[in-house]
Amino acid sequence: MKKAFVALFGIVLLTGAFTQADVFKSNEVIDYSRGVVVPCTGEFVLLEGRLHVTQHATFNDNNFNFKSHFNPVNLKGTGDQGSEYNGVGVTRFGDSGSYDGFPWSYTYVNNFYMIGKGQAPNYKVHETMHVTINANGDVTTDRMDTRITCD
Repeated sequence: MKKAFVALFGIVLLTGAFTQADVFKSNEVIDYSRGVVVPCTGEFVLLEGRLHVTQHATFNDNNFNFKSHFNPVNLKGTGDQGSEYNGVGVTRFGDSGSYDGFPWSYTYVNNFYMIGKGQAPNYKVHETMHVTINANGDVTTDRMDTRITCD
C-alpha cells in the first residue's frame, strides 16, 4: 500500500495538471521492528510491534500538500542487559509547495521515547526541522533542533 501511494504521489507531481483538488489518503498498521542502543546504558534493545501510518495528499492546478503521521502501537522490547522498554511517540512530516518549484515548505517533527520499566532509564529523542523557500527561491527559514535525554 505504501509503495503504491508513493508511486502515485510521484506520478501526480510529474503530471501536475488538475482542474480541481484531488485528494489521496492511506491509513494502515504495519509490522515494525527496530534495534536501538540506549545511550544512557549502552544497552541494545530490539523493539517489536506495529506502526500506525497515515498519509494524506492534496493536489490542485499548481500546488501540492503532503502529510504523513507515524505512531507506534504496542511497541515493546527487552534489552541485552534485561531492561524492558515500551516505544511510544509520534513522527510527522509535511511537504507543500508549487509545481513550479517555489514557494516550498517542509516540516519534520519526531518524538521517539523509550520508556523504561522499573529501574531502566527513559530514553527520549525530540527532533524538529523546518525549511521554507519563498516564491523567489530564497531560503527564509532553515532550522533544525535535536534534544536527547535520559532520565
